[in-house]
Amino acid sequence: MIEVFRSEERGRGLRATTDLRKGTLVLTSAPFAYVLSKKQKGIRCDHCLNKQTTLLRCSGCKYMKYCNRECQKGAWSSHKSECTALKRVEPKIPPDFVILLSRILWKLQNSLDDNRSENLVSVVDLESNYTRLSDSQKEALGQFVIVMHSYWGQGALPVQVPDIKAVLELCAKIKNNSFAISDEEMQADIGTGVYLRFV
Repeated sequence: MIEVFRSEERGRGLRATTDLRKGTLVLTSAPFAYVLSKKQKGIRCDHCLNKQTTLLRCSGCKYMKYCNRECQKGAWSSHKSECTALKRVEPKIPPDFVILLSRILWKLQNSLDDNRSENLVSVVDLESNYTRLSDSQKEALGQFVIVMHSYWGQGALPVQVPDIKAVLELCAKIKNNSFAISDEEMQADIGTGVYLRFV
């Protein structure tokens, strides 16, 4: 029904191999990493992204909020390092992009297999197009890396992203391959995610 293809001008993509009827579900996937938009803080759960009238605040960082204990426990494996980082930079809160970038770096750091399987590509294999960015776009990514450096702290970077140049490339890959996560009515963006599944 779909296949992965490469284009010199646009990089890797998906295309239909057969005619598709209107309304056909072509692809569904959970994000590799995602972040709830700051505009949705206090309205939606940071883990499941559901809208709630009452949210439980993380007792550590006091920034992330969850529907209930189950969501808080479900988020803990990815939030543990983030919780420490948020406390380190308190009262400052990094931009959403830096939180997403750091979540990806922590996921890579905790990974033994570079997150590859038969249905996944690695985040480091994504197309960056860094060389095609304007100087102002490269400078903006550089600013994110500076903020990420104070947020990340003194810990070593993952082996897949060993230096600042590789982090800049990863920033470009995230910018180039992230998707808006929309609300149930498809009326508002509630977050940003990076998706690796292609079949």
